[in-house]
Amino acid sequence: MTNQDKEVERLRRLRERQIQSRDPLKKKRKLQSQISQKNKARKHYSLADGVNDLSYQVKGLFIGFILGLIAAIGLWAFVDATWVDWAALGAIFFLTILGFIFGASFDWRADLRDF
Repeated sequence: MTNQDKEVERLRRLRERQIQSRDPLKKKRKLQSQISQKNKARKHYSLADGVNDLSYQVKGLFIGFILGLIAAIGLWAFVDATWVDWAALGAIFFLTILGFIFGASFDWRADLRDF
C-alpha cells in the first residue's frame, strides 16, 4: 500500500468513528438495554417456577404418593378387616413406584426429542 492509500484508509476509519459517535439512537439503545437488564434482575421466582423446574420423575413420585394416600384412606374408611393396613401400605408403595415410572417415561421421551 502506498502512503496515499494508507491515508485514505485512515480518513475513512476516522469518518466512520465520527458518524458512530454522533449516532442519535446510541443513547436510546443504551437506555433500553439498561431497562431490560433491570427487568430481568427484578423477575421473582415463584412456586410455579419451582414446580416447573422439577423433573417428571419427581412430579410422578409425588402424584403417585398422593394417589396412594387417597387409596389408603379409602380402604381404611370402607373396609373393616385385618389386612387393610398392609393393603393400604402396598397401595401407597405401588402407586408411588408407578408414578415414578410414568414420570421417568416422560423424561425419557423428552430426552429422545432432543436428538
